[in-house]
Amino acid sequence: GALVCWCNVTQQEVVAAMNAWAQFKVGQAVHIGAFSPRHIRGRKWDFRRGLFLYIIEGNREGREEWMDEEGLGKLQGVKQIASPR
Repeated sequence: GALVCWCNVTQQEVVAAMNAWAQFKVGQAVHIGAFSPRHIRGRKWDFRRGLFLYIIEGNREGREEWMDEEGLGKLQGVKQIASPR
């Protein structure tokens, strides 16, 4: 699932719901492979797929990579959820 709105809501309410839905936060350290933890630098909502995309810092400057929430969750051992927290 994607976020679904059935009534008129403010942009603030939409952003709050998206933040509640996100499995990871900007600035959070995540483990990718055997390397030292890396930090999430940003995220954006993919409306077509109904999930967040995260930009993860690279092992060198300018080597950031995008990962979707599902893939990043699998690397972290996070159980996928079907509804917002």
